[in-house]
Order: sequence, then C-alpha cells, then structure tokens
Amino acid sequence: MALIRWCACILLATALLPAAASAQSPELLDALSDAGNLNAQKKHQEAVPYVEEAARLAENEFGSGHPFVSKLLSYLAGLYVAQQHYSDAEPLYLRALQIREDAFGRHHPDLAVSLSELGLNYQA
Repeated sequence: MALIRWCACILLATALLPAAASAQSPELLDALSDAGNLNAQKKHQEAVPYVEEAARLAENEFGSGHPFVSKLLSYLAGLYVAQQHYSDAEPLYLRALQIREDAFGRHHPDLAVSLSELGLNYQA
C-alpha cells in the first residue's frame, strides 16, 4: 500500500503540476491545490470531490481526450486505491489508459504508467 501512495505522490509532483500551470481556469488551479493539500494530509476521501471537480474543469478546458485529463483520472483513481476502493479505481485507470493510447499511440512510454497503475490496482 505504501508503494501505491508513493506512486500517487510522484504522479502529483511530476505530472500534474506542470500541466496545471498551463491551465487558464482559476477554479481548476484551486481545485488541484485543495486536493493536493488534503492528499498530503492523507485525507483521501475529502480530496475526491476536488479531483472530480478538477477533472470536470480540465475536460471543459482542454477536451475529454487531453492527456492532462488522463493524469487527473489516474490521480482520482489513486485516491480510491488509498481508500481500498479498487473497483472504483479500475474504470478510471482504464479510461486514463484509453486517453493516453488515443493521444500518443500504442507504443508510447506513458502507456506503461497507465498499465502499471492498473496492474497495481489489480494486485491490491
């Protein structure tokens, strides 16, 4: 379980923040900030609505097939995994995988991230 939490923290630090910097919506940035603060406090359940809102706002701003949306879906799934809600995480990981495959193609390294997250979810 510690490995999954560590992966979620790395995802947030390395993947979400640079993409979020290009966001135009202050609401999106606020939702991500609030989610990050709650996640850092291990308040995973409380962070879920903020990441859901961030994903909705990102879909409106960037489009539903944008790679940033896939990262938010993976982040949301990671919050569910941290709560041991694996069945809630699975469809989010699958959707993130599909977005990445559609955006980058079948042989892009980012697909390995999605496949790894999905595998860890199944293992847990």
